[in-house]
Amino acid sequence: MAKQKTKADIIQENQELLKKIEDLNAQNKEAAAIVAPDVQDDGGLSRYMHEMQDIRKKGRVEAGTIQVKDFTDHKNISLWTKDGKRIGPMHRHNAEVAFRRFWDLGIKLSATQPTMEQIEEYKKTAEYKAIQAKLAKARAIKNKSRKSGQMDRLAREIAKMSGQTVEAINNVFKSNEIKSLTEGKEMAGVK
Repeated sequence: MAKQKTKADIIQENQELLKKIEDLNAQNKEAAAIVAPDVQDDGGLSRYMHEMQDIRKKGRVEAGTIQVKDFTDHKNISLWTKDGKRIGPMHRHNAEVAFRRFWDLGIKLSATQPTMEQIEEYKKTAEYKAIQAKLAKARAIKNKSRKSGQMDRLAREIAKMSGQTVEAINNVFKSNEIKSLTEGKEMAGVK
């Protein structure tokens, strides 16, 4: 007959299994650090080369081969910004050109879509806050230049057409300042 396990035996076996899992996770992390140490690089040449390899893998071009199942000669890919904005989808060659152009402008793109956690972490960085402040300032200037003068030009045109001054056009009465026609005639002395 098989011996029944006691509670203490089961707890000890669980602890041994948990230790094995921790050891395997540590080995996986070490192996990942050896295989791709440059993935965490913050903007260096190795990261550039790694992303270019991802673009080439994802955007395969099979124009010179006979297709059996696929009906396209390429697979469109998208590039992603750190805050999760998508650029594309586009052909692999166009993706490489776009990646190079953005890289030259100082914008780091990726061929893999960032997770929501990565986006939230990026939004907490000083880099993101500086970009957003710069963007808000530029939008404010753009909106101001677009809207400024529009009402003044409109008031000048109305004044020119009606033969009045701009101040008279801009003087809008409040509802309690409006008099009835009979009151207006009495004030003007017209019967």
